[in-house]
Amino acid sequence: MKKTIKILAMTMLAAMIMVIGNKTATAANYDLQTVKIGISDFDKSLAYPGTCNTCFAVMNLDGVTDFTISSSDESICTAEIVSNGNNTQSVDFTYIKPGKITLIATYKYKGKDYTSKAKIKVTPYKNPFKTLKLGSKSIQKTFNEPDVRHYGMFADGVSKVSGKKVLTVSLKKGYKMYQNPTFQTKPSVKKPMYYKKNGKINLSKVDYIHFYIRDKEGYKCGFGWANRKPNN
Repeated sequence: MKKTIKILAMTMLAAMIMVIGNKTATAANYDLQTVKIGISDFDKSLAYPGTCNTCFAVMNLDGVTDFTISSSDESICTAEIVSNGNNTQSVDFTYIKPGKITLIATYKYKGKDYTSKAKIKVTPYKNPFKTLKLGSKSIQKTFNEPDVRHYGMFADGVSKVSGKKVLTVSLKKGYKMYQNPTFQTKPSVKKPMYYKKNGKINLSKVDYIHFYIRDKEGYKCGFGWANRKPNN
């Protein structure tokens, strides 16, 4: 499980680097932005008991020293600094039981003190989708227990759908989408794909659909549908 989360975390970090690169930021500017963000990328996030997340970025930057992290209630969530055996470290967040906590990280960067915080709500998992269909095929139940896959602050449904389909989404009471779904296309697809209401999606080009959802208190959790056969 932790290996999977670390892969996801590195993927997210790579995406951040690509975005910043498109803005022609220098490496130094990227480092400073990462230092200022710290762990606050995790702020106002939902997480599920019995799962974990991993944070890499700020700890391993040149010039960052004296890194500490604490949880306001370790009976709800623990934060542990872990050596990865390749001259890098990470912070592993483990979510234990329902409740709300604040994570606080302190560190120095080139002699200057920084603090970053993240509010986390640990809650039992609930399927937020009222309706989720590709064409006439419902994929809503792929987010039900026990089929859904939990990754800390992420939850994935898995099934295989082909053809060109319209994506239909509605959420249960208490949930909202805070941005449109996005598509992770196959490596051979060079042109990005964008969500368009009532527009057909060529699923032969799509590996993954991301959904950006928050609860009524504003806590966010990522949901994704993987376009493949279960257990693949």
